Formats: sequence, C-alpha cells, structure tokens
Amino acid sequence: MRFLNKYIFLFILFNSTVVFGQRWKTYRHEFSFGAGASNYFGDIGGTPDASNLLGIKDIRFKETRYSAHLGWNYRYTRDVSVRYNVNYVSITASDAGSRNASRGLSFNTHLVEFGGQAQYYLYSEYRRKRSSAVFNRRGSVASNFRVGIYGFLGVAGTVFFPNLAGPAELLNVDSEQRKTTNYSKINVVIPVGVGAHYAITKKWNVGMEIGPRIGLSDYLDGMWTTWSHSPDIYWTTTFRAVYKIKTDRYGYPSFLRRRSF
Repeated sequence: MRFLNKYIFLFILFNSTVVFGQRWKTYRHEFSFGAGASNYFGDIGGTPDASNLLGIKDIRFKETRYSAHLGWNYRYTRDVSVRYNVNYVSITASDAGSRNASRGLSFNTHLVEFGGQAQYYLYSEYRRKRSSAVFNRRGSVASNFRVGIYGFLGVAGTVFFPNLAGPAELLNVDSEQRKTTNYSKINVVIPVGVGAHYAITKKWNVGMEIGPRIGLSDYLDGMWTTWSHSPDIYWTTTFRAVYKIKTDRYGYPSFLRRRSF
C-alpha cells in the first residue's frame, strides 16, 4: 500500500508540474493600457551644478509631465515575448534656474510613439515556487509566484511637435551654430528598461515599467546647437494594467475563432 501511495504521489507531482509549466501557452496574447510620468534630459534646463551625478540632478519634479500607453504582447516562450506599443508622451524643460539661465529658453513637446520591444523575463509568474511542498494549506496543488520581472529593449518611430519659446534672436534661426527651423519632426528612439507586474487574478496583471528613450535626433526640444554633445533623451515611468487573452491551439486569440452556425 505504501508502495502504491508513493507512485500516486509522484504521478500527481509530475502532472501538476507539466500542466502548470504549460499554462503560459493558454494566454499567449496580452492587451495592456496605462499612464505615467515622463522627464526630459537634453540641452535645455537641468541643474546649475556641473556635477549632475549622471543626470540624476537634472530631474525636476515641477517639469515632470505625463504619458499614456496602449500595447499588445505575444509570448513566444515562457520567458520571451514581443510587445507592440502606441505611446503618447509629453516633455518640457526651462533654462530658469539652470546653468544656462541667462539664455532664457523653454519648450513643450508632444510625442506619439509607434514601435515594438523584446522582453526577457528574469523571473516569470509562470514558474513554480521554489518550495518542496506539492500542496498548499487548502489541499490544492501549490500555485505559482504572482510576480514577473523582466528587462526590455526595442525600437520605435516617433512623431513629435515641439513648441520652443524664448528671446526672439534665438528663435527661427538656421545657421552653422544653431538651428531651430527646417528639421524633421520624425525621429527614432531606442526604449530600454525594466518592468515588473503582479498577477491579481488569472487574467489580470498590474505593474510598472521604467526606462529611458534614447533618441537619434537632437531636436526633441525644438533646437540644435554646436554645443550639443548627444541626442535628447526622455524617461518614462508607466503604470500598466494587463489583460490576458485566451489563446486557441493555433496560437490565435480565441475571440477570433470562427464559429459555425
């Protein structure tokens, strides 16, 4: 009898692990939406201190603006996914109180991003707990951790609309030293960062992402000068809600499945 109980125990353990390990295949698709904060790092504004601790001192809470997010994520494996995003971002800065306070420039820019990013889960919510317990206190098979942690890297195209303000002699300039006109308002940015989410139900996650958008343009603030040493960068911190969509056996969202009448 003890011999039989041992095999029953091993059978339950094996099957629960297999079923749990494949759960991510049931919800490959995810729809997300959210909002958050954004900060700009570039040629306008910043700290008056020459030593700014890798840009940390350039953060001004009064110049923090907002962002909005829509996304569609597809899991290729338990730990690898690709997400397509549409994001709105607002950024602003002013020379007031900076090392260039006498220049007197300020700007507001609205951006729309269209892009994608690859995500690698350093820890997936679909992994089992590192516990030897097969059953929880209620007598059911022990469930997973509810937390997922991941890093991401992507590329996005942006359309941006800057509004530069300041002394008239610094505006509408197109020279070898400074340019505030005749530039493309389409840019490419490289999003990179980390994120985490928490599973509140089988189908809903809530989480947060943070990371910089490294631009390939120096005109996000509406100007370029020969003193610019690097492209403009902005950071976003986004709070997200994620809805997991059930997937059919072919990998498509189940709501697209053809119905016969």
